[in-house]
Amino acid sequence: MRAALLRAQEIVVQLAEHLDVTGDALARGDAANLETYLSHELALLGKLDETFRQQHELLARQGLSADRQGMETAIKRCADSELHALWLELRTRLQDCRERNRSNARLAKQSSRRAQAALHVLRGEDIEAAAYGPQGDVQSTTGSHSIARV
Repeated sequence: MRAALLRAQEIVVQLAEHLDVTGDALARGDAANLETYLSHELALLGKLDETFRQQHELLARQGLSADRQGMETAIKRCADSELHALWLELRTRLQDCRERNRSNARLAKQSSRRAQAALHVLRGEDIEAAAYGPQGDVQSTTGSHSIARV
């Protein structure tokens, strides 16, 4: 159990670092490197999924559910305070990664909105008449201003 938690911890630390790099790239508008950063994140998520699958197998062998309650029961059975601390730290780091990912999603959405606005200008659509739809997407009417007509 300890080895699986340590492996998950190692992957989550790497994932947090990659999420930071991705967030920086999104903030800078660094589209050239974004695909590389995202592919690294996906690879780490795959490794993390595999580690969690192994943890679930360990829990199943002990007759425990493959969820938080099952993990906490397994740790209590070990009566190992260091293992419990490692589990709590892993949960905290995972929550931190979720928050970083949400932040990156917000940055990506903002970047997408800026790109959409630029496309509206290039297409000759009236940006002033643009409105956001229920899903946050830009809805606009065509206007007479066009960068292509200048």
